[in-house]
Amino acid sequence: MPAAGFIITLSQGFPYRRLDEQDVRMAKRRFLIRDKETVIPDTEVLLLMLSLTAILSALLVIVSTVFTPVSVQAICWENFVQVHNSVTHNSLAGVTAISAGWNHFVVLKEDGTVWTWGLNNYGQLGDGTNTDRRLAVQVINAGDSSFLSEVIAVAAGDYHTLALRSDGTVWAWGRNEFGQLGNNAGGWGRFSNRAVQVMAHTDPAFLGNIIAISAGHEHSVALSLDGTVWTWGDNFFGQLGDGSNHESHLPVRVVAASTDFLEEISAISAAHEHTLALDIHGRLFAWGWNEFGQLGDGTNVNQNTPVLVLGPDFPGFLDGIVSATAGYYRSYAVRDDGSVLTWGWIRVGQSDDCATISRSLPVRVPRSNDGEISRIVAGFEHTAFLMDDSQLCLWGRIGEMLYDKESRTLSVIERHEIDPVHCKNYSGIIDVAAGGISTVLLMNDGTVWICCYSYR
Repeated sequence: MPAAGFIITLSQGFPYRRLDEQDVRMAKRRFLIRDKETVIPDTEVLLLMLSLTAILSALLVIVSTVFTPVSVQAICWENFVQVHNSVTHNSLAGVTAISAGWNHFVVLKEDGTVWTWGLNNYGQLGDGTNTDRRLAVQVINAGDSSFLSEVIAVAAGDYHTLALRSDGTVWAWGRNEFGQLGNNAGGWGRFSNRAVQVMAHTDPAFLGNIIAISAGHEHSVALSLDGTVWTWGDNFFGQLGDGSNHESHLPVRVVAASTDFLEEISAISAAHEHTLALDIHGRLFAWGWNEFGQLGDGTNVNQNTPVLVLGPDFPGFLDGIVSATAGYYRSYAVRDDGSVLTWGWIRVGQSDDCATISRSLPVRVPRSNDGEISRIVAGFEHTAFLMDDSQLCLWGRIGEMLYDKESRTLSVIERHEIDPVHCKNYSGIIDVAAGGISTVLLMNDGTVWICCYSYR
């Protein structure tokens, strides 16, 4: 493969984009001193990035002349392939829950065990190795190398993974640069390829009484039985919601004001660098990165404490919400009347307001049917929702992707715009998950199917 076929990945938020000011800004945060006070100027960061690009490009030219990289062609979304396990090489079965990260996938089986496959450069598969897996492998504990068990929920972040056990404890594995594993052992280059338990600031030493989990790019979120929300990991944009912009390697409680904590929360969703929380009254709170208006408060100002999402008819607050999903740079909400709203980085086909790139107030997503929505998920540039009648509806942008195992990079071969909203009947679907560039289906027979990107 010629060197031109490689994409140098310096910005983890935009893995196949050219360098621009957003890449500079994201690289800039990587060079911040831990007290967040000393910053390398943008020009120096850009020169450093360009130098690194030149060096890596030269190395890749050498590598490409010696080795023939094994590539993977993406699969169009109409053609799902079935996931198999690494033990018997038979179809993965008995699955009850699914979740997708950027390039890795996690499923929960009915026996309480956790299985993963895909990219494993940070140990995000949790199998005790850093080997990429084409077949599903089982997650193990860090302490005694036994298999993780008694799990009731899983959540995949971009490069780390969370699991909730039946006793209310949370376990994590994968990248830990900003403390997103919550075990107080994060730092530059840190990761764990086995499951570790999320700790707490006070006795008992471990986080407990958790009923729901969600994982973002480099932060983690947990919902407690008492309706409060706990977060840990990166906090550069305020995505932890604790009123600061300091990363935390242990869970902190999300605040509602200067002295109170956010309460009466019933659901949570973590995205790339922002977080959503739905309360028992049908109101939606958001905090974190807001450059594209993904917080829905009518501004583009980052927030390190929760703000209420506004309704389409500003200045009223959005209400009657029954579910909400945080996408990479956008957000979605389903109202009790069945309507779907979106805001933030809205690409072509993701709303009926296709003339703009970003919106800081919710806009309605056009629908071709009136069925009940049971699940809505958002990938990098595509969105899917599952109807009660097993219709899978997809819109946004999907691509024919090429994955190079040697450089562990993705390049776009061809992109397809899907007019809103394209639906197709798939008998037996009970759940759907969206990764960075993938869509995963869980069927009523416990099997798992994947499309858009197939890691082989």
